[in-house]
Amino acid sequence: DDQGRLKVVNKEVARAQWENLKGLYETLGLNVEVLPGVKDLPDMVFCANPFFPFWRGDRLQVLLSRMSSGFRQKEVEAIQAWALSKNLECY
Repeated sequence: DDQGRLKVVNKEVARAQWENLKGLYETLGLNVEVLPGVKDLPDMVFCANPFFPFWRGDRLQVLLSRMSSGFRQKEVEAIQAWALSKNLECY
């Protein structure tokens, strides 16, 4: 019974799709930063959820989420550590 279970992921297809999306962003002139993965945080790939980058004047800043799940909050901590390592202000 597969109900409610994750399906098998074709890693080659997933990697190619990701590379294509990343390449498209770069073709549009966007700088793409790839953050290192963190062990036991598989949902970090959904980077739109734990933070929102924005510009204030000429400075890139980061608005951090308050994820309700303690598991997901660890992602926010990892994003914050990355942002601070880049000297970005976090809110």
